[in-house]
Amino acid sequence: MRNGDTSNQDLADRVEMLRRHGGRVKYYHDELGINSRLDELQAAILGVKLKNLEKWIESRRRIAYRYNDLLADITGIKTPKEILDVRAVYHQYTIFINRCQDR
Repeated sequence: MRNGDTSNQDLADRVEMLRRHGGRVKYYHDELGINSRLDELQAAILGVKLKNLEKWIESRRRIAYRYNDLLADITGIKTPKEILDVRAVYHQYTIFINRCQDR
């Protein structure tokens, strides 16, 4: 990281290590890290899409709440439960179905 990007040197060192695929020295990896790059086109598209991210998350949350309401009274179906102090984004809406109910 460039000087001045953070005042937390431990964090800067960790991020730098992960950026180098988990290693401090070339070809020696302490843990699995990431070494990826976006080209200019991917970065430009992502820059536009990120402006809509909050709107898309709130839309998915509203839809998930609606599904929860509609499925609440059906025996054998469990809908996702949100964890206290965690904001679910509902990238997927997965339900549990107990198929043994009416057999």
